[in-house]
Amino acid sequence: MNNPYIGITGFTNADQVRLMLDTFQRNKRMGSQRKLHIGVMMSFNTLHGLPSRYTDSFPKNTAIRDIFPAGPQSEIMNCVHYADHRHDPNLRYPLQNAIGFGGPHMNALQLDAVWPDPDEIQEALCGHDHITDVILQVGKHALEKVGDEIPRLLNELACYSETVTHIILDKSMGRGLPLDSDDLLPFLRTIRSELPEYQLVVAGGLGPNTLHLLEPIIEEFPDINIDAEGKLRASGNNIDPLDIPITQDYLAQALQLLK
Repeated sequence: MNNPYIGITGFTNADQVRLMLDTFQRNKRMGSQRKLHIGVMMSFNTLHGLPSRYTDSFPKNTAIRDIFPAGPQSEIMNCVHYADHRHDPNLRYPLQNAIGFGGPHMNALQLDAVWPDPDEIQEALCGHDHITDVILQVGKHALEKVGDEIPRLLNELACYSETVTHIILDKSMGRGLPLDSDDLLPFLRTIRSELPEYQLVVAGGLGPNTLHLLEPIIEEFPDINIDAEGKLRASGNNIDPLDIPITQDYLAQALQLLK
């Protein structure tokens, strides 16, 4: 199993990454197996230069490769989060373009989409052996599609076992809505039991003032991966840029909590 990660999503330049890597190294405990997930957002509109509410908050396509640092995959996960809200039936082509813009240090891809075609994902990854981790977001709308029913969820997830390595349960989807451990734990338990090949990730309103929400999950799943986005902004709105002091505080606290 790969080392679990602490995720920060919303990087737009390399200076932000350098600051977080410095915070990561200063606060990482001796022997810790955690790695830093460096998340960069992209959508169909920003990929194709179309107007979007995120135009000013997502990096330019050509800037992404310079955001991702070189480093061992045991310590750094350089991940493009591709948001597909159009339910694109030809997803392979934008994903191939997204991977191209990610550059040689990109080693992970997250799909923020509602049950995308697994064959399209597999086709997009063909020839890109540097992408070693693929994260599938199971958000509010994906869970609605299966009626929030665990057996139907498992049936859908089983279709992705050839390509996806991580499943992220994220009902907030960048909006800063607080994580509900009582709600997520039954899903986590069943996925771990029935589909142990997947690594588990949770997200939802995580920041320096809300990491306590994870405690019931950590008790059962000490290897859980986490990701944060909306609460790393002073406004709580993921349209705004990362607030560096808030993000540094979150990262230091997360390393302590997940020691």
